Amino acid sequence: MIKFNDIKGRTTDFLKDVEVEMTKITWPFLNDTLKSTLAVGFISAVLVIFLFGVDSLFSMIVKYVLA
Repeated sequence: MIKFNDIKGRTTDFLKDVEVEMTKITWPFLNDTLKSTLAVGFISAVLVIFLFGVDSLFSMIVKYVLA
């Protein structure tokens, strides 16, 4: 059976390790984050338009074949 003190000690050790690791993180600048966000948004929009076109094309082909 796990004792409360063991859980408390393990949790404390874990949180100390998290604090140490958080100091090692290099956070991106706001400008870099905005550029990346815009790039992802643009690529997503292009992919949506492409997939809509392909879906519409296949839909027309299926309607033609089944009609």
